[in-house]
Parts: sequence; structure tokens; C-alpha cells
Amino acid sequence: MILSMREQGLIFAFICLLGFGFGFLYDLLRILREAFGTLRPLSMAEDFIYWVFAAFAVFYFLLGVNYGDIRLYMVLGFIGGMVLYYLTLSPSVVGISVFAVRKVKAAVLWILKPVFIIVNIIKLWLKKREMWVIIRIRPMAKKVKNVKKLFALRGRLKRKKKRIKKGKIPKKQMNRKKEP
Repeated sequence: MILSMREQGLIFAFICLLGFGFGFLYDLLRILREAFGTLRPLSMAEDFIYWVFAAFAVFYFLLGVNYGDIRLYMVLGFIGGMVLYYLTLSPSVVGISVFAVRKVKAAVLWILKPVFIIVNIIKLWLKKREMWVIIRIRPMAKKVKNVKKLFALRGRLKRKKKRIKKGKIPKKQMNRKKEP
């Protein structure tokens, strides 16, 4: 499709605005990263998703305006719009936004501080209760081990008596103590 110079100029201006807008969207990602400290793999995934979205958006725009015909001036216009944004507005937008997000985060933490204190008190109380339960259960557990030993000894004695009745062990051996 052949476009006039006026139409090409309009497409170039709109694609520059699109690049400017996508520069702002990328700044939103940067603000989230700096405010909340995302991990490197997550940042890489965010970048990948961003660029896939940007590619589809630009292609969709070009499909509607120019039937999907990609020209060099369009690519340069998109990149130029992003560069223009990064050189002009980006430093102030990121600085102000990160400052604002950190202040809001501090205010929310200040408001929630009493809640955290109450939760920590409850945790300490439960931990003391847990220690009390452990202190009460340990002697019982030792008794249970002793009872198990008793039952095991009782079972061995029963088996020995059965063997004596059957005549497998002489009675003299039953009363004899083992010498170390």
C-alpha cells in the first residue's frame, strides 16, 4: 500500500507516542522492582512479558494503520519515542514514584505496627504454653517408655515360661541370674 508523506508523518508521530507510552509502562515495572525488590528471575520474566506485549501492541497498531507493513521509520519512531521518554521524563517519574511508594509502605507499616505487636505477643504466649505442654509431657513420655520396657519384659517372661512348660529349658536356668 502506498502512503502519502502526510500519512507517513502521522504514522511516525503516533508510533513515537506509542514508544513514549511503552517507555512509561516500562517505568512502572522499574518502580515496582525498586519499591518491592523483586528477584532477578522474576525481573527477567517481567521483562520478557513486557516485550512480548509491546511487540503485539505495535504489530496490532501497524496492522490497523498500515496493514501490518513494517518500515524502518516506524521501528526508529518507536525506539525514538522510548529514548525521548527516558531522557526527559523517566528520571523524575521514577524518583517521585519510588519515593511515594516507599512513604506509603512506611505509613501502612506504621498503621499495622500495633497488629504486629499483638500477633507477636500471642506467639510468645503460645510458645510459653507449648513449653509448658512439653515440660508436662516429657515425664509422661519417660513413663511410657518404662511401661513399654515393662511390657516387653513381661512378654519375654511369658515366652520363657511357655518354653519351660514344653520342656525346652530346664527350670534351673530360669532362676539363674546372668553373670556379666
